[in-house]
Amino acid sequence: MHWTRQLADQGPKSFCAPVRGRKAVVFTPEKAAECGRRLDTGLSVAEVARQAKVKSSTLHKALHRGRIPHVESDVAVPRTSEATSKSDRTRTDAQAAEVMGTACTRVGDRLAAVGSTPSCGPGGIG
Repeated sequence: MHWTRQLADQGPKSFCAPVRGRKAVVFTPEKAAECGRRLDTGLSVAEVARQAKVKSSTLHKALHRGRIPHVESDVAVPRTSEATSKSDRTRTDAQAAEVMGTACTRVGDRLAAVGSTPSCGPGGIG
């Protein structure tokens, strides 16, 4: 509100009135723990926000700020946060090729061998 309008409408004492406080806390520590458990079961952030009756943006902010505790549950989705090198991935692919065969794991090499490029145009996949 513009100060002259405030003076006309509410008088000079309105400038000394206490300032309104903050809104009530929506995302309590209990709710954060519950959201953490639900996220660990594999639910999406949007679904957890709907179930917890908070906005998904509030839940995203809490996740980015580290306010959602990571709770291990018996139905937790395994997460691999370890970075792998190209050598590690090559070894993993080679082990998979022993079981499935090389043609199943190296699609690019298979297409190059027949002179095709992986595209949806003529001569490609599709």
